[in-house]
Amino acid sequence: MLNLNLIKELRDDASLMELFYTAQLLNVPGEPVEEDLAGLYLTAAKRKGQAVALYQNLRGLHQKLSDFAAGKFGPYFNAHCKYSGAESFDPYHELRISMNCEVVDDLPEHIEQYAELVAFAEQTSLRSKMMIDSVRHLAPNFRFQYRATNEEGNPIIVFEDHWTEDQKNKKEVEQDLHNIEVEHCLDKYNAWYQAMMTALDEVRPFAQMLSWLK
Repeated sequence: MLNLNLIKELRDDASLMELFYTAQLLNVPGEPVEEDLAGLYLTAAKRKGQAVALYQNLRGLHQKLSDFAAGKFGPYFNAHCKYSGAESFDPYHELRISMNCEVVDDLPEHIEQYAELVAFAEQTSLRSKMMIDSVRHLAPNFRFQYRATNEEGNPIIVFEDHWTEDQKNKKEVEQDLHNIEVEHCLDKYNAWYQAMMTALDEVRPFAQMLSWLK
């Protein structure tokens, strides 16, 4: 249901955009200053915070699911006994805490809580095009690369000056498809959250829950 790599990419993009506005806040020479800089920076900071919290929580949950599916309960049992004083350990309760331990940066029950991040994801294709145009404008001599294979089947890097028409078209299609994946990487979040809570209530296999978060 959810792809961690795509959400990580969204987090990295959100962090980069915040850095872009930070340069303007610091009056870095040569940086253009947006008219509504304060508002733009606040939005950028919010979506970065949302993206960081979302990815970190999902990554932590993924690690626990991976460990539990492999039967690696020891470290969690020891930590639980150390901090709670109890000698029993319920891995399903541990997972439920990862979903919701009643702190402000818990995983949201509904992704709409992260409205700024959702809107940011939906603009991926537009943002990608603007980034490419910006690179070509700021660095006219920069050349994009294409990973291909030679006649012997060995991997090679082909600079765009030497791309064939087929390679160019393939590159554009691959980028478009990837952008679409990122744009929709949060679409199934609400369904995933509800499925996880149901799975915990019904004590379903860890491997099943792990298959929903890759």
